[in-house]
Amino acid sequence: MAQARYTYEMPNGLGFSTSVEQAASDSSDPALTAAAFYSSERYFVKLAALGTTVSTTGGDVDGWGVNLSGNAQLWEGGSINASYTTGEAVGSYMVFGGDDTFGGAAVETDGITLGISQTSGDWTFGAAYGLRQIDTGAATDTERLETIHLTTNYQIRESTTIGAEYIIGDRELFNDTSVSADRLQVSAKLSF
Repeated sequence: MAQARYTYEMPNGLGFSTSVEQAASDSSDPALTAAAFYSSERYFVKLAALGTTVSTTGGDVDGWGVNLSGNAQLWEGGSINASYTTGEAVGSYMVFGGDDTFGGAAVETDGITLGISQTSGDWTFGAAYGLRQIDTGAATDTERLETIHLTTNYQIRESTTIGAEYIIGDRELFNDTSVSADRLQVSAKLSF
């Protein structure tokens, strides 16, 4: 994806960025982003915004999004993180994607994630919760998506890590039906 970005970081941990980039959805206009952030040894917080347009058969639809996210290392080896996103016509920017428009109008979406992780020696354990709510769509489109992720990683040696993740997901559709799924996946990472 083509992008021109400018980032400025100040010595006190504050910074900002702005970009002009190729839109994630079908658009002849670029997307514009802006963000401000604060970073320290134990804390990070970021407020970001997006403006875009989505081309539809009825014309262009304006889209916008705002995200507030952060993480904190509150104890030895542990961290918590959280994120809240809201916007219209930004489904293509969200995790698991989604429609930007429906019936020629912008689709509104909200999402939150909460996570916690703990490292102890060569082991890292984590848990994360995610929720996404969408305001309109076709009968078989997703109205609500909820997931829980449980992870563990073991660093065998400096260059080798193995991991496992168990995912529990629940998806509700606009026709009042729901689908649940569980998944187990494993991974191996070799660093050179």
